[in-house]
Amino acid sequence: MTLAQNGAADAAIEQFEIILRNLPKSAGSHYYLARTLEGKGEHDEAVAHLREAARLAPTQPVIAAAMKQVEAGVTGVSAYSDL
Repeated sequence: MTLAQNGAADAAIEQFEIILRNLPKSAGSHYYLARTLEGKGEHDEAVAHLREAARLAPTQPVIAAAMKQVEAGVTGVSAYSDL
């Protein structure tokens, strides 16, 4: 179980931010940070990280699907469902 899944979203966010300071081109880290932020209701910041993930990995299906959901106006964690 991940930090984000067990209710420790703030700790998960902190860990993703540390990872991104060291690996700013990690599309997966941007994506999972976006999911975690969205789960906390921080939609605008989540979308910014999702857009960066999509820029870094435009052909990654999970990221592309989430981007389509967000562009269609879907909010909340359901927009970030894994395929």
